[in-house]
Amino acid sequence: FESHRSYLLINTQGEAGKYSSKNKIIMNKKDAWIRTYTGGKVYFFEPERSEITIEDIAHSLSLLCRYNGACREFYSVAQHSVIVATQVMEETKDPAKAFQGLMHDGSEAFLSDVPRPFKTEFEGYKEAEERFEAWLAEKFSYGFPYDPIVRKHDMRCLVTEMRDMMVGKDYLNMDTEPYKEVIEPWSPKVSKDTFLNIFNFLS
Repeated sequence: FESHRSYLLINTQGEAGKYSSKNKIIMNKKDAWIRTYTGGKVYFFEPERSEITIEDIAHSLSLLCRYNGACREFYSVAQHSVIVATQVMEETKDPAKAFQGLMHDGSEAFLSDVPRPFKTEFEGYKEAEERFEAWLAEKFSYGFPYDPIVRKHDMRCLVTEMRDMMVGKDYLNMDTEPYKEVIEPWSPKVSKDTFLNIFNFLS
C-alpha cells in the first residue's frame, strides 16, 4: 500500500496540487480531477476541460447502485436510465426526448448518485451538477434542460423502484403511479451493454 500511496503523491504534484508537509494532497478547486475508466480526466468544477467517452459514462453508471446501495439487491443507475429512456420513447415516439431520458443521470458517472435530501443542502453541488449536465448535453448533442416528460418518467421509475427494490412501503405515500411491470435487476455487464446499444440507436 505504501508504494501506491507514494505513486499518488508523486503523480499529483504539478498537475492537480502539491504534497504538503502534513501528508495531505492540497488541490486547487479548479484543478480537482479524477481518472475515468478509459483513462481520461474529469474536472469537477470545469468539466469543459474533461476527457471522457460514452463508455466512461456507461461503465460507471452500470457499477453505481441506486439509493446509496439501500436496495434489496444491486440495481444500477444505468438500468434506471434505460428504463426512463424506454418509457419516454414508448409515450412520445420521439428519439430526441428518449435520448434525454437515457442521459439524464449522466453526470452521476462522475459526481456520484448523491441522495436527494442531502443534495439540496450540499453547497455548490447543484451548480456543479447543472454545469456538468449542460456540458454533457453539448458534447453528446442532446437537449438540456430536459423536457418535462423526462422528469415524469424519472419519478414514475423512482416510485416503481421503491416498490420493487426497497424494503419499506414509502411508495404508497407518493402521488405518482408506478409502472405495472416489475423491475428485475440486471448485471452490470447487461446494464452497460444495453445502455451503449440504446445510446448508439438514439444518437
